Amino acid sequence: MPFHVADEMSRSSLNRYGARIALNTRVTIADNTIRKTNNRYASENSSRAACNLALTAAVTNFIPVETEDPIVKHDMETLPESTSQLYNLVREANDGIPIVPVKPALLISTDDTTVYTFEGSDEGPDRFTLTSKKSCEKSGTHSLYTLNEGKDMNGMRVKLSFSFNAIGASSPLYITVTGLTDEEMPIEEDMLVVEVPGLCVGGGVGSNDQVGYVVFTKKNSGADQTRFEHYHKNVLKPMIDKYRERLYDYDPDSGAAIPKELFAVACSDGDIPQVKAVANDPDFFIENLITMMKQNAARTGVEQPADLAKVFKVIKLCTKTYTVSNIDPSDHPLKELLWEAFHVGELTCLNLNDKKKRSLIDFIPSFVDMAGKALTERNILHGFVESGMIDEDKHKYPVLTKILGTCKTPITIELYNKFISNFTRLYKVMLENGHIPDEYYDELGFPKDKDVNGNDVLREAGISQESQQRSKILTHPEQSRLRKKRLDELKAQHQRIETEKREKEFLKIKDVIDIRDRLSNMLFQEDIMCLDTGDLQLCTFEHFHKLRAPELVKFILAHDPNFTTKSQLDGWRKGQSESDKEAQIQALHNDTPNEELKCTTIVAFRCRHLPCKYDLTTQLEAEEEVNGNVDEPTPARANVAELSLQVANKFSTKPSDLLSCDAWLDSVVEFFGVRRMVQNAYETIDDEMKAKADMLVKILRQRMQQLMNSRGVDKKRREHWVINTANKNLAVVAAYMVLLNHVKNDVSRLDETNSLLSLDTSKFVDCSSSLSMNSHIGAYLYYDTNIGEFI
Repeated sequence: MPFHVADEMSRSSLNRYGARIALNTRVTIADNTIRKTNNRYASENSSRAACNLALTAAVTNFIPVETEDPIVKHDMETLPESTSQLYNLVREANDGIPIVPVKPALLISTDDTTVYTFEGSDEGPDRFTLTSKKSCEKSGTHSLYTLNEGKDMNGMRVKLSFSFNAIGASSPLYITVTGLTDEEMPIEEDMLVVEVPGLCVGGGVGSNDQVGYVVFTKKNSGADQTRFEHYHKNVLKPMIDKYRERLYDYDPDSGAAIPKELFAVACSDGDIPQVKAVANDPDFFIENLITMMKQNAARTGVEQPADLAKVFKVIKLCTKTYTVSNIDPSDHPLKELLWEAFHVGELTCLNLNDKKKRSLIDFIPSFVDMAGKALTERNILHGFVESGMIDEDKHKYPVLTKILGTCKTPITIELYNKFISNFTRLYKVMLENGHIPDEYYDELGFPKDKDVNGNDVLREAGISQESQQRSKILTHPEQSRLRKKRLDELKAQHQRIETEKREKEFLKIKDVIDIRDRLSNMLFQEDIMCLDTGDLQLCTFEHFHKLRAPELVKFILAHDPNFTTKSQLDGWRKGQSESDKEAQIQALHNDTPNEELKCTTIVAFRCRHLPCKYDLTTQLEAEEEVNGNVDEPTPARANVAELSLQVANKFSTKPSDLLSCDAWLDSVVEFFGVRRMVQNAYETIDDEMKAKADMLVKILRQRMQQLMNSRGVDKKRREHWVINTANKNLAVVAAYMVLLNHVKNDVSRLDETNSLLSLDTSKFVDCSSSLSMNSHIGAYLYYDTNIGEFI
């Protein structure tokens, strides 16, 4: 049981007090605790956050209607007072107008969870390890470790996204592989969305071909926001449309207005990219009657239905033991689909290493089984009931006492009564603004948030820090107005900064032009022909000596590449007197280095022939830009590519089919002139040879793609008819190789660097002794007899 002590207490005193407390019968010893930040502690123990959540639910989870619903009326008369309490408060705040709760199927909670994936299963570490006393003695300096070359040390992290509704259903499965490098994801797009048929509960080896999603994203600042935008439009909205049609007889394709009774409410955590995805396009949700609600910052663990559901815990337990690594791809439809996509199909555009490929090929089919175990109605509903978003009886009414109970510090009777007496006022603030600033709670005397040390925690986040605010309605018009106002302020600030920057640049260029004009005028007064202001090599040391000290510094910074900042010339002097000038001229003749002289006149004279660092021809354009408008900044957005994996094999002809066709065998033998080598091969072709040929063609296609990736073959060349023809005919090549026994016995055990060809050269046609061009048909590469390999 963790407890707080003052920093000055000694360790021995702490141990003694701990032992004394442990004697209490109500105290037990826990061997596993979860570490939480001070901010999370303050949020989870915040009575204001619990009250704010209740007010947000009161505004979003009830819909005013024209006539009273008889079913709702009956429920309110028969259900416990704790269930009807929030309903009665909301109706009273609306001056008695009839209200109905949001349909349970349209009350949705969305959240991510991250899991570590690897090929195979993890039996977990040993509970204890035997080691030498010598190693234990050194453990203070050198850590004790055990060698682990297992597959669980060579995996990757993926995000799993879910949307649950209050009838216990889940959205389609959505897996995201994040943080890929440009080398791993060489396509132009920053995000690749792959539709995978069979990636669903009941899929995998089952007959359900519902589409799930596997998303690959680069290390891009906007990738997560783009992922959420795709999720909202392609997963969340279709899920809402599906239940509006299936349960409530509304056809989303009819073009008819959505009835207000079918308002949907979707709540999520305060993840910054997720908040931005909603804030950047609130009209999309408003047009589709979807209210987007944000949970309290750092508090989703006690109030968000998706977090409180038992789904994530079950999945994380399953990831350690669920695997299909022991199943051959040909015996598992989803695994075979993924294997072919990664090695010879649509996903060869990804340059993932073999360990990552194997991890994903194993995890994705396994995840189907995990989802089947985790995504049960009971597991999902548990989160909605525990958070207070629905009651235990009817599963559709929010329960006030449950919502207030999400505060880990019990709500006092005094505070409870204060909340009830001020409910209508706070409700109207939330209804009108979509958010309640803490000033209202301060005014009413609600207790401030406290950290673990009892210090006040201020919640002053404004519209520019929405992710840190308490629960709010992201799609509320007032919040959209505040965002627009804030955006306009940022644009004005950006324009002001850019204007000042351009003004400084313009003045810098203007100063250099004025200096060069002055030097040109000196030449003109001495009847020296100067073609333009750039022809300064005719200027003498005397001309530069007439320039003022600040002019010399500006000239040097504009021409000498060794000087980039004014501070580099601090302490350097011009030299005003005649004696100074004579000494400087003598130094020029002696070619004395600038660092020794520290004279700006000499440095300026020596760099007169160098080109100006500034583009002086753009002075006019620069002046126009300063006096004109500055373009507004355009936020960087991630590009998205989408593709679908096809269940049907696009390579319709298999090598095994060819080896089963006598007519094809006769044609091959005749064409290549290998009848004497085949002899009675027709009779010896068995199922083992056919399976070997089918495995071989997959390996050949994989190596073809690896070759193009390593050579940097672009998309246009990949689609060239030569490459397409070669790919289509690899089945012929594989069948030919197996027919003539040109392949090693077990090709499945060979890695990418091993040769597939048999080392027995007697099985091959020798074409070196013949001058006929036909003798080269069907030949492989040169065989080096010295090293005994094909090269």
